[in-house]
Amino acid sequence: MHQPNSAIKNIIYFISLSIFIAMGFFVASFAYTASNDRYWVGGCTDATWKCNNAGFTNWAISSGGLNNAPVPTYNNDVIFDGATQLGNSASTISQSIAIHSLTIKPKYTAQLTHNANVMLDINGNLQLDPATNYVLVSPTSSAISFTSTTGTESNPTTINTGGKTLGDVTIDGSDGYFALYGDLTISGSFSKSNGTFYTYKENGISDKTYYKMIFTGTGNHTITSGGSAFSNLIQNGTGTYALQDDLTVSGNLTINAGKFDPGINKVTLAGVGSLTSGGSIFYNLIQNPFEIFGV
Repeated sequence: MHQPNSAIKNIIYFISLSIFIAMGFFVASFAYTASNDRYWVGGCTDATWKCNNAGFTNWAISSGGLNNAPVPTYNNDVIFDGATQLGNSASTISQSIAIHSLTIKPKYTAQLTHNANVMLDINGNLQLDPATNYVLVSPTSSAISFTSTTGTESNPTTINTGGKTLGDVTIDGSDGYFALYGDLTISGSFSKSNGTFYTYKENGISDKTYYKMIFTGTGNHTITSGGSAFSNLIQNGTGTYALQDDLTVSGNLTINAGKFDPGINKVTLAGVGSLTSGGSIFYNLIQNPFEIFGV
């Protein structure tokens, strides 16, 4: 029988090797994609997000899985689903950390503590359940920054706190689009420096659900709208909220407590709504057909 010469053997070898390497890359890529989720399952030596004891953490790559997944980073979707007893254990954000998204589902009923002087950087969606037990150690420095650059006008990055109160909130996603999917209550300051921020949800053509920006802080705080219009603004906190730039409100502007200090910044009432000033002094107020109380 005729045997293939060495040149043909070499060609067959290199083809086989190339196929093997390609398959290896495919498997590695698939494994990486499949493990981007981080489920809270507990079981480490403490309840902090960054606990790592000889490779054992509080995280798994699947619901109820083994607690040996790496600590979440900026490309991981963090999920609390309370699927097991340890998966429904208390959790503490003890150090500043960047993640892709955070989802807390109804079955997770344990306490999620956000320590003081800790920034949670989220470059994707935030979805908290109304039953979430989210506790701020500091009403200000237990802070969240939204930094997504991938949200679009038709598919924005979504922020739904489930009615929970956040500390300082920053929106800083260059060219990104962000949209509230529920009222946003803040006990600290608010600042939007980059991106487009909507305080309403698009339900379809000419159909929107409008949400409230609610400020509840004591002490001194700031509001920087970054050119984004608020659908409704309510101040219930006894502190002082000072505007850092011009503000447009398309619905109701209501000061129920504390001091709202616009300074020399322009406040535009751009829709059909009401202004309840609470004794606030406006130096540059522009109004369309608005009903005004207490100015």
